Amino acid sequence: MIPEGRADIIISVEPMESLRYLPWLSESGWLVTNTTPFVNITDYPDMKDLLAEIEKLPHHIAINADEIARQVKSPRSSNMVMLGAASPFLDIPYQSLENGIKKNL
Repeated sequence: MIPEGRADIIISVEPMESLRYLPWLSESGWLVTNTTPFVNITDYPDMKDLLAEIEKLPHHIAINADEIARQVKSPRSSNMVMLGAASPFLDIPYQSLENGIKKNL
């Protein structure tokens, strides 16, 4: 378990989810999130408000991973897009990431 305020990175496939876990992010940590909402509640916040909160963070990347995955004709691979966006902040050599992806796919 990661104590609050100690996470180096939060990788989120949904913007509201990313904000839910902000208390765990360290001051120097990175938030990497997909901007495509998964609206599963009636009072889901306005996207402008969500993105404004994300943009307040000093270290963040917010991308439309679903759209990028569609553009490369692999709509179900948005999680791989998110992994790629987060990869510069992971202490994992590129070759290890590539080998792990190849092994699992």
